[in-house]
Amino acid sequence: MDALIVHRLWIIWGYKKRVVVFPLCTLFGLLVSGDGVTYEFSRYAPGDEVWPVVADHWIIADCAFTILTNLYCTGFMAYRLWRTDRIIRPLGGPTIMSVLRIIIESTALFAGWCIFFIAAYSAQSNLRFLVDITPSVVGALNMLVYMRTGMGWNLAQESDPAKQVILTSFIHSQRKKLRSSIAAESELDSVV
Repeated sequence: MDALIVHRLWIIWGYKKRVVVFPLCTLFGLLVSGDGVTYEFSRYAPGDEVWPVVADHWIIADCAFTILTNLYCTGFMAYRLWRTDRIIRPLGGPTIMSVLRIIIESTALFAGWCIFFIAAYSAQSNLRFLVDITPSVVGALNMLVYMRTGMGWNLAQESDPAKQVILTSFIHSQRKKLRSSIAAESELDSVV
């Protein structure tokens, strides 16, 4: 999930490497802490006590890196989409705030899952074993993004064919203006 969200950030920011430096560092930290967890658990023998776990610090670091990566990437994606929406709106183009909402909701759900796991783990609750369903949670969250995007953005939702044609031609006619506005905005970004 973390690599996917870093990739999304990289694409939304126009493949700018400087934007993904921090999340790549947190992704690397996640990989190191994941290896630490694996190493510590490999040293366990059958019958050893589960608590206190030597891997506690690795597990907490793993979750912290995941939360940091998700919050950073979501914040930067939200900012970029918000700025792009500010450029598009005066041109009369369609708003992209629904995309922003979907991305933020998806990240909030995943961050909530990570916080739930940290709380259950710190409380030494048996709910900590729900970590085994994390891949299912990640898959469901990604599928929700795809489903909501597909269901909420489709131009074919407009039942009036004339409105479809007008909307489609408007989008195509504004594409050149939008590209020049975004290029000017990108030049300002590179100056700042």
